[in-house]
Amino acid sequence: MDPDEMQFETEAGNYRDVLDTQLEKAYALGITAVPTYIMSDKYRIEGAQPFDVFEQILTKLAGKHKESP
Repeated sequence: MDPDEMQFETEAGNYRDVLDTQLEKAYALGITAVPTYIMSDKYRIEGAQPFDVFEQILTKLAGKHKESP
């Protein structure tokens, strides 16, 4: 969406219902920061994080997956 169209749509309130619904979902999940990544419904990474943080969680998830039959 180009900036002028986005400004018009925002001022007109055309996406207010969608935004409110998404905010409710985020709050229900405990999300309070942007970006927030939720992995496997268990691990949460909030804010800008270094690669190592993602790598540690992905390694944990890969290890658990390998143990499952």
